[in-house]
Amino acid sequence: SSRSSSTSTSTSSTSTSSGGESPLSATSATKLVAEIVASPLFYLVAGIVAIKLVASLGEGQLPILIFAALPVTLLTAISKSDLGKRVADQLAERLPQLDAEAEQQRCAHEEARARNTTWYGPGRQRLPGPLGSAPHLRGQVAGDSGFDPLGLAVEPDSFSRYYEAELQHARWAMLAAVGCLVPEALALGGVELG
Repeated sequence: SSRSSSTSTSTSSTSTSSGGESPLSATSATKLVAEIVASPLFYLVAGIVAIKLVASLGEGQLPILIFAALPVTLLTAISKSDLGKRVADQLAERLPQLDAEAEQQRCAHEEARARNTTWYGPGRQRLPGPLGSAPHLRGQVAGDSGFDPLGLAVEPDSFSRYYEAELQHARWAMLAAVGCLVPEALALGGVELG
């Protein structure tokens, strides 16, 4: 019996080492790749490398097109690979935990709103005079200074829709700021785009 268990152990260790990665090392590699790709430093370094490569290859349309399409192509290839599938499976497993954490954050935000701080509630900072006197704005979100002279957010559904749209537009504005800086950085590297 001890001989059969040692045989099965050696067989399983052989199949793990010769047949592919162990689940532990695959998970570690997946986490490492995900952390690297999620890091803003990764994109900064990749951008600098791309600028240097485009500058060294010349200002032709092809190098610029290749370096513009390369990140999306690589991310698509990773997502279709076994590594990408493992990341998706791990995310699916963690989804209930992430949902619970998001609910905890939402509750913490609700508690902060209920404390009547200088940022939430009726005691929050408002714009002076009639500019900050919209009665339907009750200080439920950060930055609510009571300004709604046209009454666009009187309906709660409208307010939610406008709030989400404002967040989305702010994200696009942040991307646009980067989009303004990239051509300038390319120009400093000797690449003129227009």
